[in-house]
Amino acid sequence: MRPPAGLLVVPRRPAHGGSAAGGPRGDARPVRVPFDAVRWVGAKADKRGYARVDGREYVAGPAWHGRELLVGVRPSTVEVLADRGRRVAVLPRAFGEGPAVRNPMSLLPALVARPRAFGESTIRRDMPEALVAGIDRMDGAGRRQTLRAIGRAGAACGFEAACLAAERVVEGGRLPDDATVDVLSRRIAAGSGERGGADLSVYDGFLKGRSAMAVNGDLARRVVEAGRACSLTTAVLEEWSALGTPKQVEYLAGYLEAERANREASKRATLVRRCALPAPKTFDGYDWAAVSWPEGLGRGDLVPMGDVGTGKTHMASALCMLACERRLEARFFTASSLVMWLRRARDEGRLDREAALIGRARPLVIDELGFLPLDPDGARLLFRVFADAYERQSVVITTNLEFSRWGAVFGDDQMAAAVIDRIVHHGRLVQFRGESYRVRNALMQEG
Repeated sequence: MRPPAGLLVVPRRPAHGGSAAGGPRGDARPVRVPFDAVRWVGAKADKRGYARVDGREYVAGPAWHGRELLVGVRPSTVEVLADRGRRVAVLPRAFGEGPAVRNPMSLLPALVARPRAFGESTIRRDMPEALVAGIDRMDGAGRRQTLRAIGRAGAACGFEAACLAAERVVEGGRLPDDATVDVLSRRIAAGSGERGGADLSVYDGFLKGRSAMAVNGDLARRVVEAGRACSLTTAVLEEWSALGTPKQVEYLAGYLEAERANREASKRATLVRRCALPAPKTFDGYDWAAVSWPEGLGRGDLVPMGDVGTGKTHMASALCMLACERRLEARFFTASSLVMWLRRARDEGRLDREAALIGRARPLVIDELGFLPLDPDGARLLFRVFADAYERQSVVITTNLEFSRWGAVFGDDQMAAAVIDRIVHHGRLVQFRGESYRVRNALMQEG
């Protein structure tokens, strides 16, 4: 009898030196070892983020353009991996001539970064028409929020369920947010029909601003006023969850979960906005090739130092985003903008208050230290930030200058030495070496 496909039959090793043919000291039963029928090939993504394998193009996504990728070819699927084995996409395998094989989820990160590109994106044909029309009517911030919500919900429930959830929110006259799209897409994914087999009528009413049952305006106002006027207590929650029917308690739990998720999403959005990042970045697709890590890296200050365009600012921005995702206060300044901020605060008599706000940041990023020299007044203001932060908060300083050249930046060798002394006590130096990413991927060509 032939073994079924996908199983490798290996003779079992004899026990205690017995014969492989069997007997009291052996076992002739075969061992079935599963194996992965895959062929791995290298492919470089073009400027569109397309990788060609066996004469067919597979879309890794714009974020991976120009990158060397590893593609695993299986009988029915193609898996695309980036450096360090990060999974980029899993796509159905295609044979012969035809259009590029794509996964709409891989296009979302680039669209979140550049929401105006949605108008020309091929992702439109993968979305419901009503959702596409709704996104077209949104401004840039609304598009970014909607696409980000679809991406986060799609990672957990699938792209189709996330789009259907966002479509329902848009049809209800609301701007999709992370919490609502996540909760609704999970319910849709748990159902069996195109829009989910679960009873969503009550939740649909919540999304559209009306209940599925006839509720008079006075009762609706009582709910709103009571909810806004008090914080929920454990005793009241336990009492009312015990009094209600299973359906009522399920609805109450869904509402409270949506409320909690909405508050957390709003908190994260507020932190990102307050952080004032010039261009929000994440570690997705980050190129670690130029980074040299020190031994024993742990908590403390961080000094990304090295060549221009090798990822120092990207790393600092991604650290801020990570902190905001974990609901931590983070602030991002260039060295020159921080000096201007402090100087204006001092002239308006609010320096102490602004310094206290900066002191709450975990982490505090000071970008591009050394790109512009500081005047004596600016150097003193910046020194105060370093002195206040010492052993109280984590500071990330990006620079292209070695410590020996910081005296020229501060205009005072003693002040520079005092700053460096505080940084190196608990800090770690991360070296960046290599060719500029912007030069390597420049669109400008020599004539």
